[in-house]
Amino acid sequence: MNELMNAFYSAPPPGQYSQEHPDKLSVVEELEDVDDPRVFPFFLGIVSDEKEDDVARMAILNMFARRDYSTDERLSVGRIVLRILKDDANPEVRTYAAMAMLPFIDLPGALDTVGSIVLNPAERRSIRSAALAVLERRGPIREVVAVVRALVSDPAYRKNAIRILNAWHAAGGPEA
Repeated sequence: MNELMNAFYSAPPPGQYSQEHPDKLSVVEELEDVDDPRVFPFFLGIVSDEKEDDVARMAILNMFARRDYSTDERLSVGRIVLRILKDDANPEVRTYAAMAMLPFIDLPGALDTVGSIVLNPAERRSIRSAALAVLERRGPIREVVAVVRALVSDPAYRKNAIRILNAWHAAGGPEA
């Protein structure tokens, strides 16, 4: 474990990788399979650090969306993913944070944040689309239906919004 953590921090800059010096993403992928209690806090530190390798951060966000958590871990990860979604400078990392939000959508402030991103026409389309996919998968609860209905008036998302509302209606959900 220590060797892998050291390999992560000593990895060369992009484009200068070699078999002797793997890139940070390779180290993250290897660490994902390590059963050691230090891996989780290590990943939290990497994903929280905007100065870290963005590809490694996005891979960790992707892992976070697929992982099972204890209650405390889930709260910690959800808060970090939400903060990244709201505040990170890199739009690609924010897109991955949006995609990772589904397991955390019920945490305080998450649904409101994701909804406001979806409804913000000044937001990047990739981030809005990822956030909308999370809301669609969350399903037709009152707050989500209100956001999707509001999207009907947005020319960029009108067709998607109608499709989602119709699918929910066909499944016995809210009126489109």
